[in-house]
Amino acid sequence: MTHYFIEPLDTQFYRGNFPFDAGVDSYAPTELMPSPRTLYGAIRAVGFSKKNVSFSDSEPPPEDDPDSLLGSFSAKGDLYIKGPVLCMGQAPVTFYLPMPADVVAQEKGTRKFLHFCVPDPTRQLCDKTDVDLAIQKLHVIGRTSTSTLENLHESHMLPHDLLEWYLLQGDSGKLSPSILESVPQELFATEVRVGMQRMRETRAAKTGHLYAAAHSRLRSVAVRGPNYSMRPMGYWVQVDSSQAGDPQTVLGSKGVMRLGGENRPARYKALDNSFPNNWMEEHKEKVVQKVAKTGRFKLYLITPGLFDGCWHPFTKDGKSILWWKDKARDLQAQLRGVAMTGSACYGGWDIQAGKQAGKQAGKQAGKQAGKPKPLEKAVRAGTVYFFAIDGWDQFQDKDKVATELFEHFNFRSLCLQGASHTERSDAAKWQDAAKEGFGIALMGGWDYVQNG
Repeated sequence: MTHYFIEPLDTQFYRGNFPFDAGVDSYAPTELMPSPRTLYGAIRAVGFSKKNVSFSDSEPPPEDDPDSLLGSFSAKGDLYIKGPVLCMGQAPVTFYLPMPADVVAQEKGTRKFLHFCVPDPTRQLCDKTDVDLAIQKLHVIGRTSTSTLENLHESHMLPHDLLEWYLLQGDSGKLSPSILESVPQELFATEVRVGMQRMRETRAAKTGHLYAAAHSRLRSVAVRGPNYSMRPMGYWVQVDSSQAGDPQTVLGSKGVMRLGGENRPARYKALDNSFPNNWMEEHKEKVVQKVAKTGRFKLYLITPGLFDGCWHPFTKDGKSILWWKDKARDLQAQLRGVAMTGSACYGGWDIQAGKQAGKQAGKQAGKQAGKPKPLEKAVRAGTVYFFAIDGWDQFQDKDKVATELFEHFNFRSLCLQGASHTERSDAAKWQDAAKEGFGIALMGGWDYVQNG
């Protein structure tokens, strides 16, 4: 595997899910982070470019000789990515993760403190709603009846030096949100760009058809002192292959790519062992100990989950949602609760549409740019699934099982859970979502704690 740091050199524009027609609509919002699909497409584009393969020609590359990592015109190869993760690119390196949905801020007087949400064993979700599932409602640890809660998902990110506190369910109500990173104030700057619709025939500006598009710019951090420097912000990504291929044959050790709307430039470089690329496993031993003690674990999505339109990738058995690890040992974990902040949709651009039109209507039609892909519903990054292992007290090898769970789940795509179900006929679709970097989860521990 190879790790890369990708640094945007200009503002970035990642279209959201709202429809936009330049000149008709007046404002186009942007997503702050590129989706895994956007980054995966940019990496493949660089790889094909290095191999002198062009998709802009009227005739696509032959399908009978696909590249083992990049794939072909219509199918992905064996290239996997995990990311992107927002990152400070120079020492001291800091990773910024999406805010977990099970952490909220509660006001106490004039101050705010961070509190965990956990399933409440006395309150079944099916008793309070029309959701006929045996999962539990969440409650806020230490919440008082008159307190006001604040969702932090849109406004803050979790620095990785707080990852141990989060994954081990540390003290609730002791930390202030000020230790988090404020998205609009400290990480991103918004710049509005004004444009004008152009006529297709003459490419001249169309009178009165103005629009504004919001671009985002990553804020570099100044390091004061005699050795003044700017610490760049960018995206960390892991590029890998399941069949021992060399990802550096795709990107090389450094280069420039086009990323996002308007093909804004970004430079990238491969990271050596001096970079803390193993940040996601630093707390393995402590997490394993907590899970071994309680028999409960949680899965925290750090990238959006694309689960074929569903809100989870697990198996439904009657009213229960289960995850099976080892039927031979009768190991079964049941979903106890879920924390999420809503859904998102992801599409893309179908360049094959122009090629198909070219075959049917002649060479000129083959130069069409294509069309948008259908949107697919996903769960947002920051979603948390709470599991409890059935009959945990009867297990003799608790540490071994907890270690196996960590190695099976931590920093792996939950889309692979959907692909592993033999009853699914669309396993390739789930596999492609995993290749693109959707559904990457970190594993932590949790425990029931009553209010008060």
